[in-house]
Amino acid sequence: MIDAIEASDAERQSILIKARCKSRRAIEISVADSGPGIAPEVMETLFDPLVTTKPLGMGMGLSISRSISESHGGGLRMAQNDPRGAIFFVELPTAEATRDAG
Repeated sequence: MIDAIEASDAERQSILIKARCKSRRAIEISVADSGPGIAPEVMETLFDPLVTTKPLGMGMGLSISRSISESHGGGLRMAQNDPRGAIFFVELPTAEATRDAG
């Protein structure tokens, strides 16, 4: 994200991190930037291993991050930020949800 906003021609560059309780069973952390966003042709494969939007990237970060969140019973998704940029959402179960599942 930092690389994306540094390359952006946006007047104001920012990264905004928020956390909220979605329910008693889940929390959501969102990370939004003011960069150029994700190209439509990359969106379908963005979380696949070896897919990168960076000239020197390895394309493993989002794939690994999604695997980690899913292994804890959560998920990782992305949406376009309006009017520019991207937002990544990490959802994780609460201790109460984990206790109920066990």
